Amino acid sequence: MTNASALLLAADSWGGVAPMITLAEALHGLGVNTRIAAYSDFSAKVGAAGCEFTDLGVSAAGFWEQNAQQPDRASNPMRTLTALRSTMTTQAPAIAASLAETARPGEVIVSGTLTVALATAVAGLRHGRVIALNPAPMTPSRLPQSSLTPVLKQPSRLNEWAGRFTARGAEWQLRPAVNAGRQTLGLPPWTARDYLAAVTRTPTIYGVSPALMPADPAWPAHVTVSGHLLRADPEPVIPEGLPEFLARHPGAIYIGFGSWGNAIRQSGLDTACRALAMAGRPGVVAGQAGRGVLAGASTPVFAVGEVSHDWLFPQLAAVVHHGGSGTTHRAVLAGVPSMAVPISFDQPYWGRRLAELGVGVSPVPYRKLSPARLASAIGQLTGEPEIAARAKQLTAVLSAENGPSAAARVITAALGT
Repeated sequence: MTNASALLLAADSWGGVAPMITLAEALHGLGVNTRIAAYSDFSAKVGAAGCEFTDLGVSAAGFWEQNAQQPDRASNPMRTLTALRSTMTTQAPAIAASLAETARPGEVIVSGTLTVALATAVAGLRHGRVIALNPAPMTPSRLPQSSLTPVLKQPSRLNEWAGRFTARGAEWQLRPAVNAGRQTLGLPPWTARDYLAAVTRTPTIYGVSPALMPADPAWPAHVTVSGHLLRADPEPVIPEGLPEFLARHPGAIYIGFGSWGNAIRQSGLDTACRALAMAGRPGVVAGQAGRGVLAGASTPVFAVGEVSHDWLFPQLAAVVHHGGSGTTHRAVLAGVPSMAVPISFDQPYWGRRLAELGVGVSPVPYRKLSPARLASAIGQLTGEPEIAARAKQLTAVLSAENGPSAAARVITAALGT
């Protein structure tokens, strides 16, 4: 296995580069050489982890800068999807050309969700194989807990049909980019049927906890729910003054909106501060308006930029977040109650699952968020002991998982065929 190699493709705003770094480390332990091909923005992060980096020559920053300039997108998911479709179509030729240049004959390409079909085109030219690494359910299922957009709360064929409709939506979103990339590679365009058939056949790893997203027994054998791919930050980012703030103000609440923080910076920060004041709680708020203790806040609030969640979350009373897969798993692993304020993509799913598992409360979509609703949710999260107790129980389950090892075994099996 020492001569085997895998190319990990993280040109994906859905899932990011962190799971690929974790997976690379697991594969190295099995004697598999890896490279991470990613946006230029991720060069430092991949290098700091000791992984070989391949620059795809495109950046994710432009998409998020556009969102920051048009904050109404946070209240209109369709505008976000349309903008992402346009951005990916523009970037696809460069990504396809870079992949074709760096991919080796017979190599396995592990791709994030948004680039699976592009990877398939390159793998066809290099006689390689593709494995999809997904952060949320994309395989249609009758089970509501395994469906991204279920219709009913009980197992139903309607849920499966909804999943197929979601797959058609992904095809609408991504096929223009795929065909732009295929044109660069000198390949004929795909029809909708071509796209859906290829994606359906692709071996898929869901790098998530089966306790949060259970596998449907009816799924094909090439679909695996490996367990989460979180890793402790070897050099945690801890803002100056934050440890002292937490010591002075126990029971703090974290409020953050992930990558969307740039788009909703001042409005999100104002809503968070007002909600914390109404709930009578200190807080740690991720925002762009300042750093450190906020002057003039009615309750103690510490504003942060980048901060290591694995260090911060276990010290808090509750976490309010955007509902991304990684942040959701990180909150559960920390053993604290949490809730989602979903904006788009898979965020409503993860917010719903937190409530269904009893480790959080029902999500409040960002477009419906108000200080009063957020304060009420914080009161539920901190005022119902059974939520905290279930969160601790589920932490033990996630702590026992070894998702990187399970995912790496799937990839090495593909390398050995």
